[in-house]
Amino acid sequence: MAEATAIVVCVDSLSGLFDAIEAFFDSITSVNFGALLIAVALHLGNLALRTRAWTNILQAAYPRGPVRWRDVAGAYVTGVGVNGFVPARGGDVVKLFLVHSRIRGAAYPTLGASLIAETVFDSMIAFLLVTWAWQIGVADGLPGSGLFEFSWATGHPQIFLTVLILVAGAVAAALIIYGHKVRAFWSRVEQGLAILKDRRAYLRRVAALQATGWVCRLLSAIAFLRAFHVDATLRNGLLVLVIGSLATGMPLTPGGLGPKQALTVAVLSSQGSHTKLLAFSVGMEMAILLVNVLLAVVSVRLMLKGVRLRDLASHAKEQRAAKDHDLGDLDDFTTRREVVPRDD
Repeated sequence: MAEATAIVVCVDSLSGLFDAIEAFFDSITSVNFGALLIAVALHLGNLALRTRAWTNILQAAYPRGPVRWRDVAGAYVTGVGVNGFVPARGGDVVKLFLVHSRIRGAAYPTLGASLIAETVFDSMIAFLLVTWAWQIGVADGLPGSGLFEFSWATGHPQIFLTVLILVAGAVAAALIIYGHKVRAFWSRVEQGLAILKDRRAYLRRVAALQATGWVCRLLSAIAFLRAFHVDATLRNGLLVLVIGSLATGMPLTPGGLGPKQALTVAVLSSQGSHTKLLAFSVGMEMAILLVNVLLAVVSVRLMLKGVRLRDLASHAKEQRAAKDHDLGDLDDFTTRREVVPRDD
């Protein structure tokens, strides 16, 4: 039910996307380009802060390093650029691949866990923003509200519990059979979350940077509103952030295109005409997409400069062989520990 609702929402919103693009080009001559440049500069500031926060997370995971900011920033902005064209946040895979090639001894479970650590503060802020929007009544009846429908589970408790027990049994059996590999996997995941164990370091080196990034995002949203002649108030800027958070939860289209335009019209309906709101939404997304793609192209050229595909393949084979060797050593150690008797 939820999946069908999500598809309907995206199809309906995409059907109006062409009208939104047409509205944008009709109003492009009236854009305040000074405010537009300020908005783009604030967007770049947010990206810089976020890349520094992820660098600090990776440095905590790999304290022996080296973990260089330029490598992490290049991987991050490349992934952001790819997300503008690939649905389901496919750019995150590119982030992991690029940064994996730049950190000696890096493991994908650790790098993936570092992305989870990077989203902890963002998830809290997004939750607070959406809660605020619902409390003031702006988000009532938004498209996609049925995405959080659990009536099927409550209406079929026996089937739901049976499936839940079977899944739990399969997980337990896998843990018993592949216990040593699971332990090795979770130890690498825990390594990626190392920054969360030091509360002071997390607040100073991650949360503070991300909080400043959210301020940049808010000011950027207000500047975009001014650029497209929509009432540029603090309240409307916060609502633009709410729209972005909700669209991120429906990553069925590249960059959330379509759902963002539908949400913008629904949330800001009292702040301007349908055409003006669509022009603002599309204009903001096109400006951000263009900047992100340019950054991604430059970053890829710099990171892969002088690197051949043959070298990348050899590096991948070496990493795979090293990983298999580590798991083999762990198997031998476990076997010896179980076979050697203890002296009473």
